[in-house]
Amino acid sequence: METPLPLVSVVLPVYNGMRFLAEAVESILNQTYTEIELIVVNDGSSDASAKFLRDHQEQDSRIRYLEHAQNRGIAAAYNTGISACRGRFIAFHEQDDLSVPHRISWEMHYIKESGAALISSRVGWMNEQEQIYYYWPPDLNENEIWVPSKERYFELLIHQTRIANATTLLDRESIHPEDLIFDEQFRRSGQDWDLHLRLIKKYSIMRLCDPLVYMRRYKDHISATTQRMNVFKDNRRLLVKHTKLNTRTLRSAAYLLHAWSNEFVLEARYYRGLKGFGLGTLALMSCPPNPNAWHSFGNALRIPFARRPK
Repeated sequence: METPLPLVSVVLPVYNGMRFLAEAVESILNQTYTEIELIVVNDGSSDASAKFLRDHQEQDSRIRYLEHAQNRGIAAAYNTGISACRGRFIAFHEQDDLSVPHRISWEMHYIKESGAALISSRVGWMNEQEQIYYYWPPDLNENEIWVPSKERYFELLIHQTRIANATTLLDRESIHPEDLIFDEQFRRSGQDWDLHLRLIKKYSIMRLCDPLVYMRRYKDHISATTQRMNVFKDNRRLLVKHTKLNTRTLRSAAYLLHAWSNEFVLEARYYRGLKGFGLGTLALMSCPPNPNAWHSFGNALRIPFARRPK
């Protein structure tokens, strides 16, 4: 008698995502791994998402529909979904993305084989014609396992997360329940970065080099990750949080200053002009050895009155 496959609970937060929602849902329901429940959390949408999801729930028993009366942010939507999961394994997905048909099968194979607490994969970025134009993260050329370490924690803090949250699958038997809660102060972005920072301190993480999810990323694409000013606010909020947690040694202070310097560099590239010049100065003052800070500072000097890129 064959051993039944363990249930995988896929959590999909939705906020006004009707444009690509049908494709996102179908990419999960059409997985080659069959023991799946899809938990969709409608985070106060004002478009047709609610009706679409309710109708699909009636048509497919694998869909479980939850909703917030008002928009509470993506971290809260994830937490609502996680609290309703019945499976030992939890996967995340996003309303604009497409999971390849064998995504869950591959991730289940590797999470069992490696014993890792979390599996993630590379992603392909799609343009408006749904052509793949970039693979992220660019440093991922072969499967690799990250063991828990403070060095890796600071690496992710300095360079931001290199784990695509929409590709992740987690083993709840390996992770303490309190460690699998998203910080709801991050309403728009940063919630995944914060989670990965906390997990890498305690648990092993495996990254797969094959792209298992395709993400839409282009100029007119509406998503939290393209609303740069809001992203900067959440980035700073995260750095404040983790600075408070790591102020005991000079070594950790050096890492923190490098992380702040990189954030100022990121913002300087967006604002340019006088504000960019000021941010470039802050980047240099925070971490003079940071080569990115020098580049950003020089760029602001070269184009002091450049228009902000759209």
